[in-house]
Amino acid sequence: EPAPPEPAPPEPAPPPTPPSNLTASVSGSVVTLNWLPPTSGGAVSSYIVEVGSTSGASNLLTVHTGSMAPTFALTDVAAGTYYVRVRAVTSAGTSAASNEVQFTR
Repeated sequence: EPAPPEPAPPEPAPPPTPPSNLTASVSGSVVTLNWLPPTSGGAVSSYIVEVGSTSGASNLLTVHTGSMAPTFALTDVAAGTYYVRVRAVTSAGTSAASNEVQFTR
């Protein structure tokens, strides 16, 4: 009696689309980031915030927010100019980066 064929593995889900409409609002040493969640790609488990000293860089900070909320506060931000992007994380993977915003503290 031949063994039944193995069921085909499910198609992997596509990674999420990038977050959008990222904004940064500076109040003293606190910078509040807000964005719109991905439009597809499954339930978001966390976001990754990337902060760099130049456009496209993430040399200063890469942090998992650990939250599904499309907002994050950076605290005790030193004076300077920063570039920030956000990525969404789901069970299917990590999205491309959102739009980048520049802010100066």
